[in-house]
Amino acid sequence: MRWILTAPLFLCVFLSFAFSGYRCDAQQMLSTRFLPSDALAMIEIKPAELMTMPETELYPREVAETWVDETLGVSLQQCERIRLVVAAPAMGPPMMAAVVVMKEPVSINDIAQHVMGEANERKVGNYECLDVGGGAVLYQHNPKVIVVSSEGYLPPVLRAAGGNDAGALGQIVSQTPDVGQVNVVVGIAVVRPIINGTVQMMQQMIPPQVQNLTEIPNLLESLKIQVDASAPKEGLRITLNTANENNASELAGILNDAMNLAQQIGLAQFAAEMQLEDEIGDATLEYAQRVSTMFKDLITPEQNGQDLVYKISGNNTVPYQVAMVAIMLPAVQSARVAAKTMGERNQMKQILLAMHNYHDAYGRLPAAIHRDADGKPLLSWRVHILPFIEEQALYEQFHLDEAWDSPHNIALLPQMPEVYRDITGETDAPTTVFHVPVGEGLMFSEMGDSRFRDVLDGLSNTIMLIRTTPEHAVEWTKPSDVEIHLEHPFTSLMFANGVASVGMGDGAVLEMREGIDTGDAKSMFTRAAAD
Repeated sequence: MRWILTAPLFLCVFLSFAFSGYRCDAQQMLSTRFLPSDALAMIEIKPAELMTMPETELYPREVAETWVDETLGVSLQQCERIRLVVAAPAMGPPMMAAVVVMKEPVSINDIAQHVMGEANERKVGNYECLDVGGGAVLYQHNPKVIVVSSEGYLPPVLRAAGGNDAGALGQIVSQTPDVGQVNVVVGIAVVRPIINGTVQMMQQMIPPQVQNLTEIPNLLESLKIQVDASAPKEGLRITLNTANENNASELAGILNDAMNLAQQIGLAQFAAEMQLEDEIGDATLEYAQRVSTMFKDLITPEQNGQDLVYKISGNNTVPYQVAMVAIMLPAVQSARVAAKTMGERNQMKQILLAMHNYHDAYGRLPAAIHRDADGKPLLSWRVHILPFIEEQALYEQFHLDEAWDSPHNIALLPQMPEVYRDITGETDAPTTVFHVPVGEGLMFSEMGDSRFRDVLDGLSNTIMLIRTTPEHAVEWTKPSDVEIHLEHPFTSLMFANGVASVGMGDGAVLEMREGIDTGDAKSMFTRAAAD
């Protein structure tokens, strides 16, 4: 799963390698291998080439090499290609796969041993795989090709191994030259209804001056990003493909208007924050105006028929490349945060789904604190939903009539399922940061059963699962959850970039903004208005 989660990070790092040239003389087209008919996007990176090019000597290649070696036990310099394939959105978690082509044979058992210490064998369809947790599996396609994939997406990816199963995205990929070290192809048409539906719901929230941006999905057919760090002129090429020249012209006008507005707002905010009120301030603002205009001109597209093409070139000077790296660093950090957030949200969705399946089976939610006949706390709800997160074998090892720290049960503590792990690395297993709200008027009661029918405010309006700060982490089997103070109900939540993920009773994972009104937060935690 780490290949999938870190692929955006790889993309941002490798894009930063590429502002010194783009070459379009090669005519070999991109392959459609491992590209299912329902694919939405494809990202292909050539790490070995990037790691050995003279043009990337100024970049932190040693850091990337060491990080990958320590994380996965493989060498970037031996990695010929990584192809990340993302499926079109559907019900359930995002479906994706990474196909890794090495120069030398590599064993999935060695990778699993390095990453996890141990991985269970698992059969997906007709394919013998290793279960690496988080709904992902590892498959050895041949001695030099391994696939890490969402479990449900592995069969279609492998059926497309010959390149004969490509759909709409495959048509675009097959007409795209295989140039440079990074190629990204995204099909817009397949997700246009989803984008337009989201835009329609947010229509009233969009400022009038940028309303025309909502037309972009209707004008755009596909997006391509190509990078070649070895050519002398154009380093980064972004192609926006439309259905015809009229659409391309209209799209160019919308983007130009947006850039002008962004420049105006940016300069105004810059002037306000810098408090430019003297002659030096005026000169500084003039400089900011000149630089912003240069960057705007740099990223103004050329129209080539029905395509808009952005070309960013470098002059091979150290200051220019250092400036480009400085610009990319915030994007790299944002990609890391986004990857962790996506993984965390998937974990929460799995736990919420297990809660629902438990309720379907028993007509109630698992007790937050399971007790014996005398009321003594025994085990956490996290133990009792194990059969519903595909951990039946582990569940059967517990002595359910003993406390979590009994000699027998405490020995099972190191076997914490991946779904409970803190993927940020801020806490160590076997502790977890996933808690349920327990208390009077909340989703779970300290004593007795809780049922969905008791949630009078509606499941979609009531919090059932939270991710807490590291200091609130507890042993995953321990019958203990963070205390929610309704006067300050969000103090224990983990906020990243001003946002905390909360799991709702209907199984959705929502974002709670830092600084939310206390009354609104209290309403989300309580299950009935009267409470």
